[in-house]
Order: sequence, then structure tokens, then C-alpha cells
Amino acid sequence: MRTGLIILWVLGLFSGYAQKEPQGLLITGLQSSVLSIEGSTNVNCFECTFDSAYLEPKTSLTYAKKANLYVLSNAVFRLDLAGFDCGGKGINKDFREMLRAEAYPSVFLNFTRVSVSETGYEATVIISLAGKQHTYTVPIDYDRQDLSHATGKLEINVKDFQLEKPRKLMGLVVIDDVISIHFDIGGSVADF
Repeated sequence: MRTGLIILWVLGLFSGYAQKEPQGLLITGLQSSVLSIEGSTNVNCFECTFDSAYLEPKTSLTYAKKANLYVLSNAVFRLDLAGFDCGGKGINKDFREMLRAEAYPSVFLNFTRVSVSETGYEATVIISLAGKQHTYTVPIDYDRQDLSHATGKLEINVKDFQLEKPRKLMGLVVIDDVISIHFDIGGSVADF
């Protein structure tokens, strides 16, 4: 997810451009990014972090600006579910089983556009997970003093993807429906 979300940050950097022809960007240094998924059960909380070594060292995308909207193409990213660590073998196994990693070993993120308003940036992303797709709007923040990082949070409901949540202790411990995806995307950007 980190790889895809950096695109949103990059587009924010170029919000002053008035180009309508497609432009290309090369993004490098993504290994400085941080991504985590947080959730809770009826008795505890959990966090799964993504190992940035699973990210490609560089990626490219194409965008076109139309008024306050960036239309993206070639902005599809793959996250290998093996890259997530939830803190132990048991919870890692449960996490991968819930996401049906054996049949669908990756999550795909297709960023289709970024809109710019007075309140900030919002990206439209299609998340493909466990054979299902849903479209979300993700608010993006970045520090105008340090343009190498973009941050944000997206909450999704596991029911959107018809996931069967693991139950422990004969159903006494159950994961809540809503999980939060937190990201801090780092990297460098260049035109191509």
C-alpha cells in the first residue's frame, strides 16, 4: 500500500502545474516508508507492519492534470501478504488465512485519481483483496517543510471483502469489523 500511496503525495507536490498532457514520474527510495494495519478484538488490540524490503526500489506512473484533479494511469501496485508481520506465528497465520493468502497472495491497489481542494488532497483507490474490489477515498497529508513524506489513514470494513474473521477460544475472541491502515510514505521524485 505504501508504494501506491506515495503517488498521492507526489501529485500533491505538483499541484501548481497546469499540464493537461500526460506526465511521468519516477519514485525512488520507497524503503524509508512505514505501513501498518491496526485492529482490535473484544479483548485486545493488534498491529501488523509491512516490511519495506518487499517494496520495489523504484516505480513509475503517469498522470494528467485537469483543473483540480489528477487522473492517474499505470498506478497499480502489488503488496505481497507475506510482507506483513503481526508479531507472532499464530496471529500471522490467522491474518493470512483471513485474507485468503493461499488463493490471493497479494493485495492490489489501483490509484485512479487525486483531487485537490482547500482542505487538502484526496485519492481514489480501488483495493483488490481476496478476490473482491472496493473503491475508497483516502485523505493525504504531507509536511510542506519536508516534502519527502506523506501520511494518512484509511479505515476499511472487513465485511466489504466478505472476509471470514478468525475466532479464537471457541468464539470468545472475535476481531472487530473495522481495521485502520496507517502509512508514512517516504521517497524521492523525479520527472521522466
